[in-house]
Amino acid sequence: MRRTKQEAEQTRASIIAHALRLFSEKGVTSTSLVEVAASVGVTRGAVYWYFKNKWDLFDALLEHYGEPINRLGEASVDESEPDPLGKLANLIRFIFKSTASDEDYRNLFSLCSRTFYSGPGACDDKKTRERMDILLKEKHQLRCRILRNAISKGQLPTNLDVEAASSLVRAMVEGIVFTWISDTSSYDLKQRADELTEVIISTLKGGALTHK
Repeated sequence: MRRTKQEAEQTRASIIAHALRLFSEKGVTSTSLVEVAASVGVTRGAVYWYFKNKWDLFDALLEHYGEPINRLGEASVDESEPDPLGKLANLIRFIFKSTASDEDYRNLFSLCSRTFYSGPGACDDKKTRERMDILLKEKHQLRCRILRNAISKGQLPTNLDVEAASSLVRAMVEGIVFTWISDTSSYDLKQRADELTEVIISTLKGGALTHK
């Protein structure tokens, strides 16, 4: 019997979710499509129906989970947006709350952690790191565009060092997410998301990171 479009979409989403879990636990290189298929409960051929190879699946995974973040980011750089800094706050808040409430996003950040940092369990695969490096550069450029838009709207100091400020935002957001994932019982991230976001935005407004 032919699968409906909805069933096909559900199967594809299930493959992506299971691949994410395995990639976050074992790394991309150490995970085979056979393992992904077995985890989902489908044949390897079914996985190949949706994805050409493992890297096609990996790219689809990043696109799938990154779509809401990209959408919020693009809204923040729109020159007609009167409150780009508020949109940036919404993006940061979304990351915190999604991490706290959605296991898939926790797995995504665990995968990113394996790739970004050295040490036990770190990524040793050049291909994965190259893809992540491209993603990091794209996100940095997006944050810089958001910050420049906020400056143009009078929401941030005109002499803000945008490059340094973008790096600071990344460090604060990733630091909070990664340390919380390592000990989720330490506090309620979802409950504190608004406060933590305000601290980051207030730091940007404070004018500490200005051009020397």
